[in-house]
Amino acid sequence: MARGHGLGIIIAVSVAVAGAGERTAVAGHDLVRTFEFVGFSVDASRFLLLVNDEQTGYFFSLRSFDNGKQVKSQYVENPQDIEKTKKEIMAKYNIVPSHVSSLKSPDGRFSLVGVQEGRRFKVLVLQGKKTAVLKTIDCEQGSTGVAQASLKNAHWTKDGRKVVLIVHKVLRDENGIDADEALPVLFLPSSLRFE
Repeated sequence: MARGHGLGIIIAVSVAVAGAGERTAVAGHDLVRTFEFVGFSVDASRFLLLVNDEQTGYFFSLRSFDNGKQVKSQYVENPQDIEKTKKEIMAKYNIVPSHVSSLKSPDGRFSLVGVQEGRRFKVLVLQGKKTAVLKTIDCEQGSTGVAQASLKNAHWTKDGRKVVLIVHKVLRDENGIDADEALPVLFLPSSLRFE
């Protein structure tokens, strides 16, 4: 993946690659998991994901925005019931689908890109020719090397103050990873160091 050798390469690489994962793999098995962002709660204190896990199937994961941890989950026995279950959960927890899904901020002033530097994956904010680091995460390492990460998407509250980053990680190993990870971040441009 790109190591920051020019803005064009960064953008091309970040658009071309997708996803991220959670560390719950069963020994000797790959963790294969994708996320679909459903929406934020009315007060934006929580967000809802539809998770497709290769080993356990579909489930809804309600998470705290403050720490990203799951506060409730509900499995879907029959994939045909996903829409019905989604509506029930959204009503119960006041989840609204009024978010903005984009690698650009809702006001269009900022763009997000992902750049991997060794074991570190950085989500950068671009404003014109200036960049700032929004979030840095460590990538897992296995016997075959370091997991490759990419910024899959970003889901913003309409006011642009909160964003959930969906990062995808891939590690080809005995206990490999091919999974999404959801990272909630407060977006405060005035607190970022643009260079």
